[in-house]
Amino acid sequence: MNTITAKSNRPSRRLGVLLNYGTLIIMLAIYIALVGENINIPVMAIGITALVIFIISFINLHVRTKLWKFVHTKIDNLDEREIQVVFQSLRHSYSIFGIVCLSFFLVYELLREFLPGGIDLPLMPIIAALIYLAHTLPSSIIAWKEKEI
Repeated sequence: MNTITAKSNRPSRRLGVLLNYGTLIIMLAIYIALVGENINIPVMAIGITALVIFIISFINLHVRTKLWKFVHTKIDNLDEREIQVVFQSLRHSYSIFGIVCLSFFLVYELLREFLPGGIDLPLMPIIAALIYLAHTLPSSIIAWKEKEI
């Protein structure tokens, strides 16, 4: 790929994907657990650690490998192979994204409707995480699947 010049091996990229999304889930879980509760120092320390790992993994996975830039490059600046790689990553990522979003909102509404006492879950952090997922999933799929970048 002409657009990507940074080298990284597939196992380290896969670890970056797992760390990035894993820490995102941990941060969401901690936020949801702490809503309306008193500050719990050990849980906050875990959350801050997850945030630091999240930022570092984002930089290593999406910025240093230049995958973010690659996925957001104008099609005129890509060769045929690169166009196919980006197209396939977009196709797979938005299929996954659609399933994740619709499943989340279906489960949320079912819990809200049928759980005794309902559910009072703040949606803004989850929506922000979904927006992040929409923007990073194409480059994460390339990082996961491609042997060389």
